[in-house]
Amino acid sequence: MKRHLLFLAAAAVLLTAAAGCSSPAQREAHFRAQARADMRSGRYAAAVIELRNALRIAPQSAALHVRLARAYAREEQFGLALREYRQAVQLRPADAAARLAAGRIELAAGQTAKAQADAQAVLAQHPGDGNATILLAAALARQGKAPEARKLLRALVARQPRFQPGLLALGAVELAGGDSAGARATWNQVLAINSGSLEARRELAGLDLSEHHPGAAERELLAAVQAHPRSAQARGTLAMFYAEQHHPRRAEAALRAVVRLEHGAPAARFALARFLESQGHPQQAKAIDAALAHAAPNFLPARLQRIEIDFAQGRTARARSLADALAQEHPHQAAVRLLRARIELALGQSQAALQDLTAAHQLNSGLPAVDDLLGQAYTQLHQPMKAVASYQRSLRAHPRDALAAAALARLLLAQGHPNQALDYATQASAWQPQFAGTWLVRGDAEAQLHQNFAATKDWRQAEQLAPRLPQPYLRLGGAYLRGRDYPAAEQQFQQALRLAPGDPAAVAGLANVQLAQGHPGAALQLVRGQVRRQETAPLDELLASLYARQHRTEDAEQTLQRAVRLSPASLTPYLLLASLYAQDHKLSAAEAEYAAALRRHPHNAGLWTMLGMIAEQNGDEAQAQRDYRRALAIAPDSGVANNNLAYLYAKQGRDLPQAMVLAQRALHALPNVPTVADTLATVYLKMHLNASAIALLRPAVEQQPQNAMFHFHLAEALFADGHKREARVALSAAVRLNAALRQRPEAQRILAAH
Repeated sequence: MKRHLLFLAAAAVLLTAAAGCSSPAQREAHFRAQARADMRSGRYAAAVIELRNALRIAPQSAALHVRLARAYAREEQFGLALREYRQAVQLRPADAAARLAAGRIELAAGQTAKAQADAQAVLAQHPGDGNATILLAAALARQGKAPEARKLLRALVARQPRFQPGLLALGAVELAGGDSAGARATWNQVLAINSGSLEARRELAGLDLSEHHPGAAERELLAAVQAHPRSAQARGTLAMFYAEQHHPRRAEAALRAVVRLEHGAPAARFALARFLESQGHPQQAKAIDAALAHAAPNFLPARLQRIEIDFAQGRTARARSLADALAQEHPHQAAVRLLRARIELALGQSQAALQDLTAAHQLNSGLPAVDDLLGQAYTQLHQPMKAVASYQRSLRAHPRDALAAAALARLLLAQGHPNQALDYATQASAWQPQFAGTWLVRGDAEAQLHQNFAATKDWRQAEQLAPRLPQPYLRLGGAYLRGRDYPAAEQQFQQALRLAPGDPAAVAGLANVQLAQGHPGAALQLVRGQVRRQETAPLDELLASLYARQHRTEDAEQTLQRAVRLSPASLTPYLLLASLYAQDHKLSAAEAEYAAALRRHPHNAGLWTMLGMIAEQNGDEAQAQRDYRRALAIAPDSGVANNNLAYLYAKQGRDLPQAMVLAQRALHALPNVPTVADTLATVYLKMHLNASAIALLRPAVEQQPQNAMFHFHLAEALFADGHKREARVALSAAVRLNAALRQRPEAQRILAAH
């Protein structure tokens, strides 16, 4: 009975408390008070919930938006923090503190123009405001206007000689301008005003490190900790120092102290997890991240790191599943969409990655990795022009990015632009000379330009930088093979195979060495031996190509069918099978293989192009046009699809303006392919633009003097432009190569003319 009475008493208390907090103002005050307590205890995610509840009651409260922004910032959700600061400024335009806080977030995100505008807006209201002047100077310095920034800060310090933030900012600008002595003197001024200044100690420690005085840096940081024994920031800075100086035990001890001082706050625990992961303890890091995901589900950095660890450990499917769940919970977080896009690219899901990257760019256009990943996505989708544009944007946003420059060089090389590729590769190797990939692509560009000595030298440089990487040995093996130094070529390919057992490129290199010496049987035996050791789809593809070379079509077909079974999602076996059937005039079988591949890769423009070509060979030009249009809907800059569709339009004499646009796109994508120039010339002829056609056909004839149709089309263009004698000379060359062309009506008109 007593327990029942106690329960009733407790219920009465709760009802009384609820009744006492029944008005909107009282409920709002309750939520504010609870949020304040949560913030003091480091429970920032809980504070966010309380403040959002308060804002439902008082959505026009600028003060509440500012508090929510601060909570988001402590959770490292800076995009949401910026949104709340902006809302506060909209409600209370005179709130200089909120505007400056928004400007600092924008500055950190690289949005210097917006940060500058915020600082100037505050200075218009409060001329001489110290914090606004610091923000404006920082924005100017980021824009490369260091002298203007320095002038502003010196004027500020002259007006307020004991204003420590101004002195700290001036020191930073002086250091950025190369005046390290001036920076040190300025920061020592801060210590003369306040010997316990954590910021000044930290800046001086950084300067000591840059001047190779780690002992002096440690003394500065220990002095900061001694002055502020309860400061998590001081301990955190010391932890970073120890981590950089490779003192992991001291760093971990300092980070655990930060966790205690911050009462287990998510940001502090995450910093510890991130350190543990960097030290090769991913499971410990994941354990902390998992606990944080449970205790603070809205703290995204921990959940993102947990996914990153799974991704790095090769658990791609699990990483994708976790990323999907996180994206459903936080669809407007750019970092979440960006991480999921990286996973999708690794899985070959380029269309899904493109959607996530587009969304990430819309959510935060300042993210540095978006354009680089967009380049990868467009490359996978066979849209090279868009890929090039993405990498170029990445380089404009982040000059001296060697990885982006190297990727751009590889793309340009694949598109047949070796000179441009060499320019970017040279820049990349200068910016990051220790990165073997830059020397590899530079050598590739030089090889395409027939600068063989330079190419070999660069590949050797890559080999020295990355002796465990098989690619340099493969390139050098190819160079020796082309130079007919077969023992040296074999040695390089064998080394590549030792580093990457079963690597199809290394096996193909060794097989080519045998073929070059006239030993096809030895090449076949070598590849069969590798297949017996460990059969893979790429090795089966190589074996099938050797069978096809020896006209063993049935063996080649069976081998490729095995490759399809081994790797049903891979595109290459279908393409090789289709090519085999096409060579054997089994067009329906080839079409079936391409259709099977399309069921797995519906967004592959190349497959639609191949289907169009088969339809064209079968005489079904209407279907061919539909297939080419499907290809161009996926990859508008596809050179082959643009060329083939333009040719069909020109052949039929319809949609000539559109045919001209298509053919011009094709020539832009494939500038060194004479057939594409011939297509555009044919369109020009149909449109009576004879001089333009001649300008394209003369170089095409020079490049391929044995192509009868190029001579014939040149004869047509010359005749139409009034150059009858030259037309007969060109026609004579065409007829020598293909006598049947003499019977064409166009030829008869040229021959009959006087």
